[in-house]
Amino acid sequence: MDSRLIYSVVNSDTLNINWRIKSTNEWIYIGTGSELNKELVLQVIEEAYKNDEKILLVLGRTTSKLITKKDIEVEVLNRIGQISFKLSDLSFSNFIDFAQFDVMRVGKKLIVQ
Repeated sequence: MDSRLIYSVVNSDTLNINWRIKSTNEWIYIGTGSELNKELVLQVIEEAYKNDEKILLVLGRTTSKLITKKDIEVEVLNRIGQISFKLSDLSFSNFIDFAQFDVMRVGKKLIVQ
């Protein structure tokens, strides 16, 4: 799948995502660097994409790509705290949004009729 297409589809749907609320906030603190809670991040990714072997890593217009779950540690954990990015399943219905600063949120696409 083309990087520009991945980026465009995911970012055009951002307003149609129902972000999961924890306590009173949709953002989940995960830390960065040596304080990164890797276990929590990996657990959330596994829960969100338990039936998916491949996931879309949405970085930018020319750098978004398809990755496997085996690549998560290299492709995802090493980027947390450095840039903002998203993960999506291939059907563009489940999302994880990583902010540049030590938080993430999980959501599902709303069905708009």
